[in-house]
Amino acid sequence: MAQTDSTRAKDANEVDTLRREVATLRSRVQQLEVQLARQSEPGAPNGRNGSFTGSPYRSDVSVADEQMPVGSWAWEIPSGRIQWSEELFSILGYDPQRDSPSTEAFLAAIHPDDADRVRNNIARKVADQIHYRIIWPTGEVRYVTMAGAMLFDNDGALSSMVGVVSDLTAHRQTIAGLRKMNGRLQAAQALAALGSWELTLASKNVWVSPQLLQLLSLSKHNCTLQALRQRIDESQRSDFDLMHDPAQNRDGLQQTFRLAEARSKERFVSVRTQPIADASGRVVAISGTMFDVTDRVELQKRWARAQTWDAVGSFATDVSHDFSNLLTVVLGNLELHSANLNPLPPELDDAFHALRWAQALTNRLLALGRRDRAEHTPVDPNVIVGSVVQLLARVVGEGVSISTQLEPNTPSISIDRERFEQALVNLVLNARDVMNGGGQIEIGTRAIERGGRQYTELFVADNGPGVEPALRERVFEPFFTTKKRGKGAGLGLTMVLSTVEQHGGEVVVDTSEQGGALFRVFLPHSGVNGHSAPMPLSGQGPESRKPSRRP
Repeated sequence: MAQTDSTRAKDANEVDTLRREVATLRSRVQQLEVQLARQSEPGAPNGRNGSFTGSPYRSDVSVADEQMPVGSWAWEIPSGRIQWSEELFSILGYDPQRDSPSTEAFLAAIHPDDADRVRNNIARKVADQIHYRIIWPTGEVRYVTMAGAMLFDNDGALSSMVGVVSDLTAHRQTIAGLRKMNGRLQAAQALAALGSWELTLASKNVWVSPQLLQLLSLSKHNCTLQALRQRIDESQRSDFDLMHDPAQNRDGLQQTFRLAEARSKERFVSVRTQPIADASGRVVAISGTMFDVTDRVELQKRWARAQTWDAVGSFATDVSHDFSNLLTVVLGNLELHSANLNPLPPELDDAFHALRWAQALTNRLLALGRRDRAEHTPVDPNVIVGSVVQLLARVVGEGVSISTQLEPNTPSISIDRERFEQALVNLVLNARDVMNGGGQIEIGTRAIERGGRQYTELFVADNGPGVEPALRERVFEPFFTTKKRGKGAGLGLTMVLSTVEQHGGEVVVDTSEQGGALFRVFLPHSGVNGHSAPMPLSGQGPESRKPSRRP
């Protein structure tokens, strides 16, 4: 009886020891499983494989890991006795009240495609971790992972094995859902041309989305925060740095930036950054989004320009009407008093010429105020240039030389000739004024393709000081001028832009570091071919020099 009690006490101690070892092993394996699930799952949101790195994803995965079911087992090698925890019965799809733990029952639950691999692992009596599938009696497939530990007696012989089985099904479903959500997010970002990135403050590592690489024309192999910064216009880079400073960016910042090196067309992006904090509230990362707002900025500029045009047009119309009334009175009196004078005295003749110029100015102001479409006729652009050059040869001054470069058979343009000639005169006079009385002006024409459409280009180039980059956007603004007080009203280039846009065209100003400005006017073809031959003309001047800028 004493021997029996001693044996029972010994067995109880061994069972308690096994239970403690299983509990310890179960906790350790659960920790390993959490780490493994985060690192080994393809497409896991670790911020380095193109998936979204937002904290809500990481939080969802952590919750799934904490709720992962884990069951334990113990196998006494000499006796062959097997014990399962209630969690293991549930994981394998068995009923602890009806089914008994056994090797056969354990193997019967394994998916046929994984059975041989698990059997070999058990037969070798090794404690390697192994992933496999099981099939419940209902036919549902579950995903599990198993790990074990070997226990030895005092003589060093294998006495038992203990282990745990973790059900990864819910975790895998969470990962699959996150993958699907991430795919939808990336698709939405692609449709919206929205790029995103995340800066880890400690390591300075930057994760970027494929859409951001495409938006900024960057390569994922050399995409750093500095590379992103270089794509921002130099004048705004300090603001971009501020958005990534956790001391300054506490609640999120948003700003519109101009992209650098936008040669063919200006591009603008809207950038928003948001700090990401850990559980203690310390900012550990900065996430950001960027999307192209070029169209929106251009629309805002057009709206502002339209409002300006309305104000200028109203002002120009009022002034021109009042001025026209005054001119009518003056001209009527001059005609009345000069009716019997033949020939006219030089003073009166000059007065009549001045009045005609004043009437022309009045018509220009009226044209500026009118937004209605004038009657257009097909005109050979080379003929327009020829007539303007002959008119201006005496006007530009002795120190300025005018030359032409006219492409033969340049396609005709449909224009209001009087308005367009005046616009071309304004461009030439503007070039003359910036050269301070000496230099070379070149006027030219040619056929050109822009955006898949055919245009006729007329250009006016000079070798003056050029246009500063900061002033290029303002040269066409009403009343804006760089000339001295009293030397210009700032409406000449405004009238040029108004005339060209009313003809469905576009004006572009360019310059170089060597100096010289180039104004390029693009007008759609009229559908009638021109037939002019090249007309190289020279105006008055001491010599013929080519301008520094050529299209």
